[in-house]
Amino acid sequence: MTAQIREILYYNGEKYFLSSEPLKPLLEIIGDNPFPKPIVCSTACWRGYVGTWEIFEDKFFLVGLKGCPEENKELSLDNLFPNQDKVFAEWFTGEIIIPQGKMLHYEHMGYMSIFERDLFF
Repeated sequence: MTAQIREILYYNGEKYFLSSEPLKPLLEIIGDNPFPKPIVCSTACWRGYVGTWEIFEDKFFLVGLKGCPEENKELSLDNLFPNQDKVFAEWFTGEIIIPQGKMLHYEHMGYMSIFERDLFF
């Protein structure tokens, strides 16, 4: 598997890139693919989307969703949550992993590159 495009997290005014996929548990519960077809696929984004997240008042929210690659403009937060600007991620109980610092070793697979440290939530 190719190294993957990371989900985005805004926290305390900073932008971070995740080594986790917080939307995945919800999509597994739903079962059927809720996104418009066809999703143009890139080997750097097998999941077909990039989520944008924020932590606000110690709660984890999905605030955006776009197609991956960006040419898939039909994909948005409305596909899963119509008429909502942000959604509390009550389905997510896993770890949020944020790589930090310098990349020490690039691994051309998933989120396996090694950084100086990881921040966990």
